[in-house]
Amino acid sequence: MRRLQISFGMIAWLSIGGALFWFANGQMQATGEGAANPAPQLWNYVSGQRQTAELEFSQKFAAASGDPVFLLDHDGELHQVGELRLVKTTDGRHASRSTAAVKGEALFYPTQTPIPGNASVTYHATDNSIEWVLETMLPPVKREQIALEISQAFEQHHEEIIAALQPIVRDSLYDAMSVIEADFPKAIAERQSEIEKIGGRYQREMVDKQLVPLVKNEIFPIVRKHAEPVAEEVGGKIWKRVSIWRFGWRLAADKLPLTEKTRFQTEWKRFVQKEVVPILEKHSDELVEVTQEIVKDTAQNKKVQDAVRNNLKDIVEDEEIQKLLWEIIREVIVDNPRMKVAMEKHWKGPKAHKALEITGRRLQPTVQRIGKLLFGNLNEGVTPEFRAVLRNQILGKDKRWFLITLPEKGTETHADRLIFTVKPGNDEVASPFLVDPI
Repeated sequence: MRRLQISFGMIAWLSIGGALFWFANGQMQATGEGAANPAPQLWNYVSGQRQTAELEFSQKFAAASGDPVFLLDHDGELHQVGELRLVKTTDGRHASRSTAAVKGEALFYPTQTPIPGNASVTYHATDNSIEWVLETMLPPVKREQIALEISQAFEQHHEEIIAALQPIVRDSLYDAMSVIEADFPKAIAERQSEIEKIGGRYQREMVDKQLVPLVKNEIFPIVRKHAEPVAEEVGGKIWKRVSIWRFGWRLAADKLPLTEKTRFQTEWKRFVQKEVVPILEKHSDELVEVTQEIVKDTAQNKKVQDAVRNNLKDIVEDEEIQKLLWEIIREVIVDNPRMKVAMEKHWKGPKAHKALEITGRRLQPTVQRIGKLLFGNLNEGVTPEFRAVLRNQILGKDKRWFLITLPEKGTETHADRLIFTVKPGNDEVASPFLVDPI
C-alpha cells in the first residue's frame, strides 16, 4: 500500500510540474519572450533525439570519453556541438580514461543541426612544453600591449632609474671583468691539449684540404690580376735604384776575417729607408686601391663565400668546440666563486637596495598593469589565456579536441549513419579553449 501511495504521489507531482511548464511556456510565447526563455531549450536538450557518428582514427590518438567536439561553421566561428562518448583500443576494448585509441563514437547535442556526411574531422592536441605556455599567455596583441607599457614606463622614469643603477652596474661589471681577465688564461692553459687537438683537426680538414686549394685556385689569381701591374711598375723603379756595386763589395768585405760583418746589413737598411720607402710612398694611393679591389673581388667570389660560410657553420656547430667553450664559461663565470663574491659585493649592499627600491616604486604601477593583462584581477576574473593554461597544465583539462569542418555551402550530403575518418589537424587552428565557444 505504501509503494502505491508513493507512485501516485510521484505521478501527481510530475503532472503538476508538466502543467506549470506548459503554462509558463505558453505565456512566454504569448508575450514575445519565448526566444529568451531557457525552458524549451532545456526540455529539448533532455528529451531531444541525439545524432551520433563513428570515428575511425587514421592513426593512434590519445583520447578519452568526454573529449569535446567542435564545429567550424561557414562564418569561421567555433561551436561545441558534442563530445566523445566511447573510445576503443586496438583490441576492441572500451576505455574510460585517456588511452591510445583507434576508434571512437561522437555524441552530438540535440540542439545541433544535423552534421552532413561529407564533413571532415581532424584531431587536435596541445603539448606540455613551455613554448605552448608562453605562446598561450603571450599572444601577439598582448605582447604589443606589454611592450608599450614597458616602453612608456621607461620613457617616463628612465633618467631616475639609470642614475640609480648605473654606478652599481658599472662597478660590478668592472670587478667581473677583472675576475675574467685573471681566470680566463688559466682556464685556457688547463685545456691546451684539447685546443691543440681541435686545432690539428681543423688544420687537416679545413686549412690543408679546403683553404690552401682555395687560395691557390681562387684568391691568388685575383691578387695577381690587380697587383701585377702596380708591382711591376714599383719593382722596376726599385730595381733601378739598386747598386750592385755597393751591395757586392760590402758583402765581400763582411766575408773577410777580423771585420765587423755589418756593412751589408747597414747598406740594406739605408737602401730600404732612402730608396724603397720613398718609392712606395709615391705609389701608396695605387697600393691602397689595389688592396681594396682585391678584397672586393675576393668577397664577391662565390666559391670563397661558400667556403667561409660552410667553415664558419662547421665551427659554430662543432660539438667538441661547444663543449669546450661551455666548460670554460662555466668555470670562469657561472661556477666561479670569485665571480659570485664580486657580484654580491655590489648587488647586496645598501646602494643596491636603495636603487632597487627606487626602481620598484617607479615601475610598480606598470607591473600591476602587466599582471592584469596576463592574469586578470578580482573584479574582472582571470584572463582566458591564464584560464586555459591553468586548466591544461594544473587540472589536466582541455588537452584534446575534435574539429568538424563543414563542406562548401550547397555541397552537403546527409546519411542516416555517420562514419568519419579522423586525420591529424594542423597547428594553425587556434585553440577553442582560449575563447568561450558559441
